[in-house]
Order: sequence, then structure tokens, then C-alpha cells
Amino acid sequence: MYAGDRILAERVARGDEDAFHEVFHANLDAVRGVLFRVAGPAHDPDDLVQTTFLEVYRSSGSYRGECPYGAWIRGVAARVALRAVRSAKRRAAHLVVVEDSNGVAEGADQHEACVTGLRLRRLRAVLERLDPDKRAVLMLHEVEGLGVREIAEALGLSVAAAKSRLLRGRAEMVRLAAEDRVLAEMLAEGSDDA
Repeated sequence: MYAGDRILAERVARGDEDAFHEVFHANLDAVRGVLFRVAGPAHDPDDLVQTTFLEVYRSSGSYRGECPYGAWIRGVAARVALRAVRSAKRRAAHLVVVEDSNGVAEGADQHEACVTGLRLRRLRAVLERLDPDKRAVLMLHEVEGLGVREIAEALGLSVAAAKSRLLRGRAEMVRLAAEDRVLAEMLAEGSDDA
């Protein structure tokens, strides 16, 4: 149980401006990251951030304290992003896993940088083809580091539904990646390292 987080959420729910400012500033970067990864660059990030924190303000009273408050807030952001994707009738939102695809380590040779950039672009294309519900769960788990229970609470799902979406999302991503020669080679390299 996250008692300190629950107290903070209760303060936000009661309209405590200092608590809300604390929550806003502590979670702004993480919220922006979730919104961008799930909804993509086609949506106005400022509107989505505003919508997310308005929803956090309005629904903090429903936070139960079963996961960290920050994880719950990232789940709110994921739901806002999913609604934006759905309302735009775009089943394949633009998703960027790594914000800077040119961010290759210093000293890496040019060929390796080119291969890495190619793999990232192709991986993005595969992720864009995933169902947004599966993609949201996958990104919350793989990128944000949330556990299945945290994802379930954050997205208002049962644990079984969150786990199912995660497993189906992974399987679909692997299947789609295997259809691409470059990504298939990357997957084969990854299994050799294990």
C-alpha cells in the first residue's frame, strides 16, 4: 500500500493547489513521454497534457493506493492518449520508442549508426501497426517499467486483461517483426545472446 501517495492524491482530490502543483511538476515529463509514445506526434501534446492533468485532478479521489501514484498518473495519460487515437479514428498511432533515433553512442562507427537507425525506423513501423490497446499496455510495461498489476490499476483493467493484452501485444509485435528481414535478423541476434 502506498499510504503517502494516497494522502497526496486525497489532497489533490480536495482541491489543494500546492499538492496539485507538486504532482504536476513531479510527473510532467513522464506524462509527456507516455502521451508521445502512445498517441504519437500527430496529436497536440499540450492539449493532451492539459487533458491528462485535468483528469488526474478530477479523478484522484478514485486512486486506491495499490500502485505508486505516479504509475497511476501514467495510466491516466495512457487512457487519454488512447481516447485521442480512437477519436481520430486512427488505429495505428505514430509511436516513437526512442525519442532520438540518431542518439547513437559516441565513438560508434557510421555503419553501426546506420543499422541502428534503420532498425529503429522499422521497429516504429511495426509498433504503429499494433492495436492501440495492446501498444499502450506494452509501452507501459516495456518502456515505463510498470508491472501487470500497476498497469491494470492505471488503465482500469482486470489483472487478467492487462496480462492478456501484454502477452498478445508481445506476440503480435514479434510476429510482425519477423515479417521484416532486418528485424527478423535482430530478433535472431537477440536469441543468440540469451
